[in-house]
Amino acid sequence: MKARQYFSTKRGQQVPQRKYDDCFISPEIKDNDGWQSLHISGKDARGYDFAIDLAAIEAGAPGRNLPETVEADRVSLYIGATPDTVDDIGTEIEIKLGNPPERYRIDTTAMVYISGGVPYHETVTRVPDKRSWVLHLTLPPRYEEPENPENSGN
Repeated sequence: MKARQYFSTKRGQQVPQRKYDDCFISPEIKDNDGWQSLHISGKDARGYDFAIDLAAIEAGAPGRNLPETVEADRVSLYIGATPDTVDDIGTEIEIKLGNPPERYRIDTTAMVYISGGVPYHETVTRVPDKRSWVLHLTLPPRYEEPENPENSGN
């Protein structure tokens, strides 16, 4: 994904090319059966690939179209969106890791590290009572978007 050609503090005002313009990347908005998420992929300053998906945590929402197993390390961060209670995600999420799966339940802000090749599945088990977010960060040696990603919400 390419960086936007200009950024400004005033919306729509074009400014000349600057030294750090490549530090800004515009996200792609994905629609997953009516649920929107932000997707960004690219290379960091060292030339390593990355992919980031950010979505609201919703009961019954599709699994963000993330494959259950990838040959890359991943991090999933679950965080509340209310500034005075970021530690409260307002719901419960079941996370399964491995094969056979080990089941974990979280109901507060947490980060899960998933080594490449480890099966991973998340399920929101009750309707959230507040807004919260999940951020998935994938750190592959080379990012290739799956042709037909598995829906990890099934």
